[in-house]
Amino acid sequence: GLPVYWLAKKNLGLFAAFVFLTIYLTYPPLIGINLNDFHNESFIVTFMLYAIYFGLDKRWKQAIPFMVLTLFVIEEAALLVAGLAIFLLVYHRAWRVRKNAILLSLVALLSVAYMLIAIRMPVFFGLDPNGFTVILNAENYSVLGASSVLGVPTALIHSPQLIAQALSYQFPNKLSFMAALVGPVAFLPIFFPEGLILAIPWIGTAFPSNYAGYYTIYGFHPSFIIFFVFPSAILGLKRIRLKSPKITNRTMKRYLGVLLIVGLLFSYAEAFPPSVYGSSFIVSRQNLAENEVLALLPTNDSVLTTSDIFPHVANRLDAYTVPPATLRADYATTDQQ
Repeated sequence: GLPVYWLAKKNLGLFAAFVFLTIYLTYPPLIGINLNDFHNESFIVTFMLYAIYFGLDKRWKQAIPFMVLTLFVIEEAALLVAGLAIFLLVYHRAWRVRKNAILLSLVALLSVAYMLIAIRMPVFFGLDPNGFTVILNAENYSVLGASSVLGVPTALIHSPQLIAQALSYQFPNKLSFMAALVGPVAFLPIFFPEGLILAIPWIGTAFPSNYAGYYTIYGFHPSFIIFFVFPSAILGLKRIRLKSPKITNRTMKRYLGVLLIVGLLFSYAEAFPPSVYGSSFIVSRQNLAENEVLALLPTNDSVLTTSDIFPHVANRLDAYTVPPATLRADYATTDQQ
C-alpha cells in the first residue's frame, strides 16, 4: 500500500493518502487475488506500483529495479513493463529529453525481447512446451480461432472477421469487470485517460478471449491490470482539482469522505459474496475430521489428495492433487493423461 499512500500524499495531501490507502487495502479485486490459490502473478501488483511511483517521479535508479522484478515474475509480465515504459514516455513527454526517450524506448524493446527469449527457455531445460498449461488453456481463444495468447496476433490477421465475435463474447461480463475495477474509486481514472496505456496489455489479452477467468475479479488474473487503477484515480482527481480552482480544501475533503464511503460500499458488496466463496470461511465438522486424518500421515509419505486438502500437505516433495473436473473441462483430459 505504500506507493498508493505516497502518491496520494504527494499530489492530494495527507487526508487523501489515508482515503486512497484504505480503499486500496479493502479493494475487492485485491482481496480476490489474496483469497485465490497462490500464483506468482500476485507479486506483479506490488512491483508495478513501486515502478509506477518512482517512474512518475523520474527516479529511474529506483524504478528500473522494480521493472526487472516484474519481469522475473512471469514471461508475459514483460508486456506490462513495456506498457509502463510507453506510458512514462507519454506522461513525461520524454521525446523532449533525448536521454529519457532513449532509456524508456530501450526498456520497452528489451522487455519484449526478454519475453520472447524467456518463453523458449523451458525447452533448453528439457521441459515440454506443449505440456499441462498449453492443454489447459487451449480453448481460451477458440472463438477467435487461436490455440494460445501467442497465436492471437496471427489469428487477428488471418481472421479479422472474428474480432467482433470474440470481443462481443460475454461482453456484459467484460464491461462489469472494468466497472468492478474502477467503481471503487468512483470512476476517477476516466479523468486520466493516458493511464489506460498501463491497462492495454491485459485488456488486449483478456477481451478477445472466451475464458471467463480472464475478466473476473475473483482470481489471480486481475494482477495483470489493477496496478493502473489507483495511480490513474489519484492523478485524475489531481487533474480535476487543477482545472477547477474554485474547489476549496473543505469541498475536497467532503468529496474524499464520500469517496471513502463509496469504496467501502463496493468492498462490502463485492469482496466476499457467498455465490463465489460459499462456506469457505466456516470451519466445518468435515474440516476438523480432515485435520485429524492429516495428523496421522507419516512425515515423508507421498500423498495424493483433492485440491482443497492439498495446501495442507504441499510442503511435501511427493504431494499431488487431482483438480476437480467440474472446475474446467480441460482438467478431466489432463487427469486422464
